Amino acid sequence: MTTESAKVPVATVEKRAAPAKKKKNTFEAGSREDGSLTISAPDLARLTVAQNTTTYWCGATMDSLIQTIDVKGISFPRYTNIPEVKDKLGPDGQPQFVGSRKPDLGKLVQLTDSQVAAFIKAVQRKVLRRIDKRRGQIMEMDRENYRADLKRDRPLGEVIYMVRADDMTGTSRRRCPKPLISKE
Repeated sequence: MTTESAKVPVATVEKRAAPAKKKKNTFEAGSREDGSLTISAPDLARLTVAQNTTTYWCGATMDSLIQTIDVKGISFPRYTNIPEVKDKLGPDGQPQFVGSRKPDLGKLVQLTDSQVAAFIKAVQRKVLRRIDKRRGQIMEMDRENYRADLKRDRPLGEVIYMVRADDMTGTSRRRCPKPLISKE
């Protein structure tokens, strides 16, 4: 008995490149029959329109227990442009600086109206808690583990200031302005 090996046709499989995945933030362009161009941009609605900015002078007061306070991405430093400091404190207990140049208080920042609104909302929910004579900690009143301590807590607005640059005429960045919440 003879067996003939049957010739079975072998199918060839071509490897095709997988279709390219569309990136989320890309534009698709196509053309119409009339030759005009169409553009599809699904993420265009998420782009924000540029907003006008206003210059503010922001900083921490001298009685703040923290040198630089950050709220909603806005930095409130006590000093900027700091010259070299001597090792010894002056007779008034303040640092003495080498040379005649003194540091600037706070800093000038460009903020949009929406940034200022977010800051105002956030600062109302924060307090500065005294840890010891020289240190403090910022706490949020919305947290579950926050318990008010009337002896050690102060509203954060009592130790930071934010002044529109338009309102600064005649003032110098050498004198600290009134804080957001004044005790007087």
